[in-house]
Amino acid sequence: MDSQTDLWVERRFEELYRQHDDPWGCTAQAGSMGNELFLAMLKAYREQWHWALDIGCGQGALTERIAKETGAMVVGMDVSATAVGKAD
Repeated sequence: MDSQTDLWVERRFEELYRQHDDPWGCTAQAGSMGNELFLAMLKAYREQWHWALDIGCGQGALTERIAKETGAMVVGMDVSATAVGKAD
């Protein structure tokens, strides 16, 4: 992406997170079947990894679950400072 596109994306994501509590529904769906399956996979192979990077973590609901349920060091990052600011 070029810098104009990057800037548009960043501004749009900021706007969404400022206007809506959970614009993508990620926090509300933190316990979804897909996330449960993902966590089960991570737990099954836990001995093979020690840390994780959650790119596009939003408000960090899944990031937090991964850390709590696996005991791993998990770092989340998102283009939206507003989303990260709303993280628990």
